[in-house]
Amino acid sequence: MKAININDKQKNKFIILIALFIIQFVFIYAVDFFCWNRIASYELVKTEICSKWGNNQAINDVYIAIANTDGKIEKKYFPKMLNAKSELIPEVRHRGIYNIAVFTANVSASATFEPVNGEKRKLIIEISDANGTASLSGRMNNRELKFSYDAEHKYFVSDIPAEIGAGDMNANFDIVLRGSGSFSFGASGEKNSFKMHSKWGNPKFIGYRLPDTYKIDEKNFTAEWNIDNINKISGLSENVGTEILVAFDSYAKVDRAIGYSFLFLMIFMATLIAGEWVSKNKLHILQYAVASCTPVIFYLLLLSTSEFLGFEAGFILCATIATSMISIYTLIAFRSGKSMLIILLSNILSYILMYVILNMQIYALIAGSLVITAGLAIAMCATAKINRNTPEATA
Repeated sequence: MKAININDKQKNKFIILIALFIIQFVFIYAVDFFCWNRIASYELVKTEICSKWGNNQAINDVYIAIANTDGKIEKKYFPKMLNAKSELIPEVRHRGIYNIAVFTANVSASATFEPVNGEKRKLIIEISDANGTASLSGRMNNRELKFSYDAEHKYFVSDIPAEIGAGDMNANFDIVLRGSGSFSFGASGEKNSFKMHSKWGNPKFIGYRLPDTYKIDEKNFTAEWNIDNINKISGLSENVGTEILVAFDSYAKVDRAIGYSFLFLMIFMATLIAGEWVSKNKLHILQYAVASCTPVIFYLLLLSTSEFLGFEAGFILCATIATSMISIYTLIAFRSGKSMLIILLSNILSYILMYVILNMQIYALIAGSLVITAGLAIAMCATAKINRNTPEATA
């Protein structure tokens, strides 16, 4: 292989290209700042809507309490059986370009207690966001319960009628809750059975265990949990449930795409240099600067179009625009169809590579690392004999 000598003019050009590379990197990460700014705006809109409608909802505990003369709880009795069925009715609230999912939960529940004696018996239901409680009614042994909200202790409470005495105490109650984000039950009984249904095809189950049985299709899901003796095992009421969220990953994907910009920029600058070598026509440094704006424009367009079209459609559109612009520009600048073809194909392949890496998730890091390693190996082969035979190199 013939040795390559680099003169001062080429060295200066190389330094300028590195400077352009760094400038591109800075501007692309400025786009990342805009991305996080949009995420912050989304969270503000979500907080505003959810604060007025309802936040994460959970029926944490159901129990009978014995209160002393001061009204303070002395002892708690948890149910030996707790059953609940819930129907989640989701809807999407729109605010500008943002979509926020909220829901209404219609809950029918029953709790069976061992006989509890005492003068000041109370049935207590702990709900995480009382502001989202649209209605609450209940009965115990066919006697009506009148619930009120205790703001100091943050729970709903009803006195148990004095005529309810011997035998099991069976409570039934219906709750309508408005919320957003998640809905869950606390397994406060010795035995617990929770059933949940919703016309929402993209649930995310949460809590300390997955449902025992569940079914999910494009528009609905059903789930059922059967939990035995949770209080005796852990001493705590663990929650199980689901999240109801709008798929909102376009900003996250744009942020990840920016994370691989170093790899993309290396390929982009290398193809410009390869285009010079094939065409034998040198680009002016101003032409390099103009061409270097293309990756920045790609990321900026990707961020803005993804908000309306979604990430996949936005990526294809922006990649097509950026590839067309740089291909036409280099065709005119190099006056060489071969150089334009190299840049066209390398851009297409680099965008495909980026899209594949972004969707690999688990293997994205190793895939990106291997591509960078391969690029470094090619660069080593191309530069191994630079200034090999010059006096400076042998001095």
